[in-house]
Amino acid sequence: MTALTTAMGSIQLILSSGAGAETRMVIGTVILAGVLVATFLTLFVVPVMYGLWSQHTASPLATGRKLEEELKKYKEQV
Repeated sequence: MTALTTAMGSIQLILSSGAGAETRMVIGTVILAGVLVATFLTLFVVPVMYGLWSQHTASPLATGRKLEEELKKYKEQV
């Protein structure tokens, strides 16, 4: 929602006319591009990367069980 309102506001800067319109157009273009890139990264790239990285990890419960088994084996050796 925030990205949408920011993008709509920057479109007004891009389409403006009159004195100083050239600088407002540049600023609006930079804002719009930044919002679009950040939104794309947030909605698509971050979840995909999280999904790829999470495949190589175990749940905290599974990790705790593994540690308990190793501790039990260690105590049997000592």
